[in-house]
Amino acid sequence: MKFSLRLNNDLPLSDYIALAQAAETAGFDQIWVSNDLFLRSAPVILAAMAQATTRIEIGTGIMNPYTVHPAELAMLAATMDELSGNRFNLGLAAGAGEFFKWVGFEQTSPLAAVRESITAIRGLLRGERVALDGRVLKWSEEAYLRFTPPRVTPIYVGAMGPKMLALAGEQADGVLPLLFPPEH
Repeated sequence: MKFSLRLNNDLPLSDYIALAQAAETAGFDQIWVSNDLFLRSAPVILAAMAQATTRIEIGTGIMNPYTVHPAELAMLAATMDELSGNRFNLGLAAGAGEFFKWVGFEQTSPLAAVRESITAIRGLLRGERVALDGRVLKWSEEAYLRFTPPRVTPIYVGAMGPKMLALAGEQADGVLPLLFPPEH
């Protein structure tokens, strides 16, 4: 069993560094940072935390394939693993519909978007060319990373509904059930 902390992305950057160091000292296994729109950037926060710690795993809680393209997510995962010594975990989900309204994005086919994103990201991290003709992603043979990633980064799916939880069980390395209601 792993013990984790989840933080919002609304604090000054220096607070995250201190919190990550304290969590590592206290023996926590993981620390996750939200990437809610119009607050601080989780990838920047996590990079700072990685540089200030040596053991604790760091993760995005969560990124989505609508505001950050899956190709960018694979690049982020590989680069964060390179920076952190393979301590990065990619939290991926369909995202919050309310946030999308703020920026005029439509959340179409969320289950397909997450499923196809997992397939694409994992393929890229394995060094494959990822040609896809999916419901959401349509990629050519030119879709591949031009460097060798250090590993296939673990992907945790943010899920609450039964279909997304089933997808997480099928394809993810873990699940991030934020505010999971008792009926589920």
